[in-house]
Formats: sequence, C-alpha cells, structure tokens
Amino acid sequence: SKTNMAAHCRLLSSFRFTNVLMSRHINGVRPRVIILRAENYSRMSQEQEGGGLSDSKEWTTPPLYHEHAPITFFQRTLLTIGSAAIAIGNPYRHDMVAVLGETTGYFALKRIRDRMKADSIGRQILSERPRINTGTINLEELRGLPDGTFGREYVNWLDRNNVTPDSRAPVKFIDDEELAYVIQRYREVHDLF
Repeated sequence: SKTNMAAHCRLLSSFRFTNVLMSRHINGVRPRVIILRAENYSRMSQEQEGGGLSDSKEWTTPPLYHEHAPITFFQRTLLTIGSAAIAIGNPYRHDMVAVLGETTGYFALKRIRDRMKADSIGRQILSERPRINTGTINLEELRGLPDGTFGREYVNWLDRNNVTPDSRAPVKFIDDEELAYVIQRYREVHDLF
C-alpha cells in the first residue's frame, strides 16, 4: 500500500548510507554493495505521520543504555546482511564483525549470561559489571611489571597489535541491558585467554 511504501521510504531515508566496492569481480563485473554504516545510526522519528509501520512498538522503543540504538526488524536484517558481506570480504573489519555479532548473537548471549548466573563469580561479575578500559587499568604500570607476568604480557600484546583496551566498539544493537554488558565484557576479555 502507499502508506507502507511511504513508511519504508522514511525508514531508508533515516540511514546514512555508504557505498562499498567489493574487491572481487564476478563475471567481469565489479558489483557495488550498499551497506549501512556501523556507526551513528539514526533513530527512527517518533513523529511519523500516517499509519503503516509507524504504529509499531519497536519504532518508539527508548534507548536502554548509553550507546543503545534501538532498531527495527527491517534495520536489523539490513545490518546483518551488510555486516556479514563486509566481514566475509575483509575479516579485519572488526567493526563489521562486532555488528554481525550484535545482530545475530541473541541466543548465544543468553546462554553465556545464564551460565554466568549459575556460577557465584559470574553472578558477582553481572552484579558489579567491571570493565577493562584505560579508565580502569594503568597501562604504564603494566609496562613496568616483570616479563612473563599476566599484566606485562597483556600490555605487550596490546602494543604488538597497536590497540588499546578502548579499541573495541561500544555495544549498540543489543536490546537487553544485561546482554549488552555480557557482549561488551566478552569483547574486553576474549584476548586475555
């Protein structure tokens, strides 16, 4: 219907698009893939006129945490397809890998959270929500530790890979505050093992 078409047009016009050229030619043609940027997604306008999709509850979901960007099912689908295509083409695009994990990882995150809740230390972590970033650890102090210690090896790894604890993208597309913390914690600690 015209109302649904207009709602979809408003939906698409709210995104900032970027053209990404794929590196491989397919049958001599270099395809262009339009993807959504993995940063600064605009939120849907709550003052949409007319019926159609604007009456959906997911259009008016308020942010659940500081970086949260509520998205519709349609937006989640576009993000999943776009981030998967880019991540497959360039697995070093950690931003696309992160978006793909956020848009497809709901059930895995629930399992991780449930396992954490079943353990006393996991419950403590979920309760206290410790973070690993430059505001919580002193990298210079870690560089002063003896070689072979956990802290020194961690900072050596950061230096070798030219990253910091703050290099990980903040979680944006998880629609559950506790699960958002679980994936953020995973991003911060997975290189420690």
